[in-house]
Amino acid sequence: MDLNRLVTINLLGKRMSINRAMFVLACLDEGIIPPPESRVGSLTGSPFLFIQQLSPEDQRKARRKFRKLQRKAKKQQQQEIEVLRSKKGCSQFRGLNGLNRADRYEIVKDELARIDQEFGVPGKEPTRAQRRARRQAVMEALWEKIPKTEVDVF
Repeated sequence: MDLNRLVTINLLGKRMSINRAMFVLACLDEGIIPPPESRVGSLTGSPFLFIQQLSPEDQRKARRKFRKLQRKAKKQQQQEIEVLRSKKGCSQFRGLNGLNRADRYEIVKDELARIDQEFGVPGKEPTRAQRRARRQAVMEALWEKIPKTEVDVF
């Protein structure tokens, strides 16, 4: 069973907001499985049951695409933190404006270490919290890409 058909079958008969529908389409467009609606506003639900219904080849493709998006999200977070190294970058944030160079570099180093801890070491089995953080980062990156509408339910 292919990915689009599987998600379509699982979403039939459910009411969802236009924003949520666009988010699901964005996930499918990227080739990953959208998270199930476990809680209101939750983007971290595990798509494990959906993945088990795919063929082994489709499972491999979906996982590889997710890992690619996860690396991209991590890199984007690291680049946003790297901006703080410069005085100009620090001037955008309240409370960081008067810091000297050594303090700015220390803050950046600590934040980059936090991101590495949050995402885990490449090649090692991630913890449950790291898996959740990876899903959250990927889903937030996709959520930012889609245009938002004012209409809530169709």
